[in-house]
Amino acid sequence: MHEFFRYFIDGYDKLDNDLRRIKNSDMSKNLSLENESIIMDYINLCAEEFYYFETKKVIEKLIWDNWFNGMEFYFSDARFNEILKNEKSDKYNNSSYYGFLESQYYEKLINA
Repeated sequence: MHEFFRYFIDGYDKLDNDLRRIKNSDMSKNLSLENESIIMDYINLCAEEFYYFETKKVIEKLIWDNWFNGMEFYFSDARFNEILKNEKSDKYNNSSYYGFLESQYYEKLINA
C-alpha cells in the first residue's frame, strides 16, 4: 500500500512548484502551452485519485478530503478552472478521466 500512495505523492510533488508558480503568476497574461500542459497533468492526477477513491475504494475519505481541498485551492483560479471546463466539453477527452468530470466533485471544482 505504501508504494500505491507514493505514486500519488510523487506525482503531486513533481507538479507542486509549477502549480504554485502558475497560480501566483499574473492573471492578465495568457498561459503558455507549457503551463497548460502542467495543469493538464494535474487534472490527470486528480482523476486518478478520484478513480481510486470513488471506484476502487482504496483511498480513505479523510485522505480524499485533504487531497480535494488542494484541488479546490488550484481550481479556484479561473485559468485552472477554464482548462478543466474545456476538458469536460471535449467529447473525445471526457471519457479519459474515470468519471471524474461527471462527478459531484467536478461540479464543486468548477463552482469553487
